[in-house]
Amino acid sequence: ESLNMGEFAEEAIIVEEVAVPKRVNHFIEANTQEVTLQHLQQDCIIPSFASMEETISHQSFIGAVVDAAKDYFHGEQFDMPEIRISHPINGRIPSALGKKASELTDEEKTLFYQRMCFCFEIPSIVHDEYGNRLALSIGGVRAYN
Repeated sequence: ESLNMGEFAEEAIIVEEVAVPKRVNHFIEANTQEVTLQHLQQDCIIPSFASMEETISHQSFIGAVVDAAKDYFHGEQFDMPEIRISHPINGRIPSALGKKASELTDEEKTLFYQRMCFCFEIPSIVHDEYGNRLALSIGGVRAYN
C-alpha cells in the first residue's frame, strides 16, 4: 500500500498439490520386464513342444485366475494385473526353418516368454495391520521349462 501498488495486485490463489500414491511393485524385478496383457495376447504365441505336451498360454492362465477370483469375490473391485516376464524365446514359423535370422520377415518371426508372473489387487477387500492398509492380492507364476 505504501508504494501504491494496489492496482497491480491480485488475490492470491492457494494451490494444493494432491499426493499421488506411489505405485506398489509386488515383484522382485531382477532380470524381468513389465508387459501388458495386450502384448501377450497380440504379440506372443503359445509354444508347441516336441513331446506334444499340451499347455495354455500365459494370458489364458492370467484370465483363468482373474475369472475365478471375480467369481469367488463377486461384486468386488479388481485392479488390472501387473505382469512381468523373462527369458524371451525368439522363434520362427515352420516354413521358415531353413532361413537365416536376418532374412526372416515379421510374419515369419515368433515370440514367447519362458517365464511369467503376475499379481493384482482387490482394493475393496482391505485390512489394517499395525497401521498399514493391506489389500487382498492374488497372483501366479508360470514357466514353460
